[in-house]
Amino acid sequence: MITKEQLAERQEAKLHFPGARLIAQEAHDEGDAWGTAQSSKDAMLRCRWAFDASADAVLDWYQDRLIRAGWEYAGLTTFGGTPVASHYFELDQDPLPRSRETRPQVFNLLFLSAEEPDPPKNYWPDDGSTPDLHFQTTLVVPSASRRWYPRLTAEIWKDGEYIGVGGEWVGVAEFNDIPDQREQSRIWDLFHTAPLPEIDVTDSWDGEDADCLRSREKFRWFIETYLPSVGYDTILDEERQLSS
Repeated sequence: MITKEQLAERQEAKLHFPGARLIAQEAHDEGDAWGTAQSSKDAMLRCRWAFDASADAVLDWYQDRLIRAGWEYAGLTTFGGTPVASHYFELDQDPLPRSRETRPQVFNLLFLSAEEPDPPKNYWPDDGSTPDLHFQTTLVVPSASRRWYPRLTAEIWKDGEYIGVGGEWVGVAEFNDIPDQREQSRIWDLFHTAPLPEIDVTDSWDGEDADCLRSREKFRWFIETYLPSVGYDTILDEERQLSS
């Protein structure tokens, strides 16, 4: 389960436009009901800010930092010719190409009247006046029904001769792509008897199991440090795949 405390540690949640003043905050753990008709149950963190700059300056500041962090601008909603505007950014889970089993993370930047408590479209004055603006940031992170895990792949050589490939994924190491059975057995023996250093890991914010992290780091150490120390050459590659 994703908690509001974990959301608060996200780099996106720590973006703070210079000079903006926090007015209100709302946060929900995954599973809490919130939003229209209390129908949303994703983890959410929302902050409302007073500010003295232009709306364009605020948008440019957030857009620049979000895009550099891997987010994509997903669209704009405006309301009745008013300065009220809602900008959406999306980040695929972890971040990876979207599949049918995942929904993107969402960062919403909303400009709204400072005189009203709730957004957005039924309160704008009809007397021609222009109230001061606040802006509101909302980070929504849905849980994926399946998790993205790094898959490690290692090419292995001995005395300039290509031996084969090993790999690790979701807590399981394997060297089955080493064709020579004697060499494969030797690599397995080395893997099980290597003097593994102490590996200190903690659960990641999205709930990845600590045993998977330990397995991955053990494999990484074995490939990058131990095998070269006993005469092998190795190249380690990392990609991300969706667990089943």
